[in-house]
Amino acid sequence: MTVPDTLNAKQTAALKELIVKIQADPDSFFEWTNCSAERDHVLRFLDAKSYHVEDAYGKLKTYHEFVKKECPKEFPYETLKDELATGKVYLLQPDLEGNQCILVMAKEHRAGQFPRKQTMQLTSSLFLSLIAAMDNPILNNGDRVTVIVDLKGFGFSNKDDGILKDAGAIVSKYFPNRIRRMVILNAGFIVNTMWMAIRPLIPSRYLDLIQFLRQPKDLTKICPKNDLPITYGGIIVPNWEQWLDGTNNALRTSPVLNIHKFCRRAQGEIIPESELDRYEIAAYTDAEFVPEGFALD
Repeated sequence: MTVPDTLNAKQTAALKELIVKIQADPDSFFEWTNCSAERDHVLRFLDAKSYHVEDAYGKLKTYHEFVKKECPKEFPYETLKDELATGKVYLLQPDLEGNQCILVMAKEHRAGQFPRKQTMQLTSSLFLSLIAAMDNPILNNGDRVTVIVDLKGFGFSNKDDGILKDAGAIVSKYFPNRIRRMVILNAGFIVNTMWMAIRPLIPSRYLDLIQFLRQPKDLTKICPKNDLPITYGGIIVPNWEQWLDGTNNALRTSPVLNIHKFCRRAQGEIIPESELDRYEIAAYTDAEFVPEGFALD
């Protein structure tokens, strides 16, 4: 959902009614200042509940209770650093629409390797940081997230019953209308067969968000090829192993954003330029980074 600039009479009335309820209970929500970020935040919950005020109020209150009880104000890097080091999730540069991209490497997940609660904390903490970056007009990180799932090498050792359901429930329950699309790469016969079986059970509003790409290089239709490796049809470095170093830290010429630094910045911290690599400087400023040996189109 892109938050509309103008609302019809029903939507306007629902928004006003919900704001009154929020203002009457600031301890459960926040002090309403009528800024655009607050308005957009509330509208996402209203839209998710088809502008039924009581339903949206309940969903919004559940979200704020969840954030207060379960989510630390700062990204819990020390708690999550070992799981991040597996290389199962990366932050990429924004897609062609300006939405922040998350890359999930399914083959790097192992059932039971980390407590399920910790993996869900990684999901919620990362989304909270992404939202903080989106809601900050200075950072200009779009308003939704593109999730890219690479299934290359995915096998039975990676199968983890319920994890997709749990992660999906967190995103749907607490972060409505924040997913722009979910892109599936390298889906094999088993995944495609499973998809054909469950597809009729998925509501159309969610079904429209899921895209299967026939070739990984088709990702250039979604993301700038200047920010993708050759593996995905881009121009960056000749092979996957050189693109990622396996510890979730960007190589000096990699378009991968360091998650810890991104989250610190999303929370308002100014990261010294001495701590940033060339791609991060380009991502966090108006500068444009040209990889050595390549020319941008």
